[in-house]
Amino acid sequence: NGNIWVYTKIISTNADCVNCEVKVVGSDGNAVSGAIVNVVNPANKMVTLKYNNGEYKGFFESLISGEYSFFIKTVNDGKSQTIEKKVGHTVITGKPKVVAISDEMGNSALNGKNLDCTKKINVDWEKTNGTIYIVTVQKDDSIIYSANTSDNYLIIPENTLEIDTNYSISITAQYLEGDPFLYSVDYASQSSYDGTSIYFRTGSNNEET
Repeated sequence: NGNIWVYTKIISTNADCVNCEVKVVGSDGNAVSGAIVNVVNPANKMVTLKYNNGEYKGFFESLISGEYSFFIKTVNDGKSQTIEKKVGHTVITGKPKVVAISDEMGNSALNGKNLDCTKKINVDWEKTNGTIYIVTVQKDDSIIYSANTSDNYLIIPENTLEIDTNYSISITAQYLEGDPFLYSVDYASQSSYDGTSIYFRTGSNNEET
């Protein structure tokens, strides 16, 4: 493309809007600031991206999944050229709601029971249109355990957590195409939706008398 390289990103988070980012790099390795960059969404609505700090950025308020078309017009050595790129995007519109957190004894954190962390802990959530779910357990804002799965359930191994400790657990649904770091391919399409954090405690459930 006349020694012009184009890198594209489409990002949507928590069903807010669809953000589009484009970086245009010239033969000297520097960002090209004088390009005209337009994006057309699957509903045939066009947005012109604005140049800011080395990238062209803009967004669509409409949350639409499908193919987005990028048109990048540059002038190189007095010659005008337009580069077209198409990138698919899937918007995650549903929050991954936790429906069960329980230990092997049947104690449910959603019912206010402490969990026996010396045994496996089962976590279940409602499935969304995400392809990957990121499960994160935190204690005092520090990540204690994190795992990725394509299922809508996960088993936290025994003795992963400490006894008599307060924790929070959250699920993030994610859909990803391309490379978010733009190393292996020149595009990234990523959507994510954070679920509500659920708080629970480990330890015994002995009733006081």
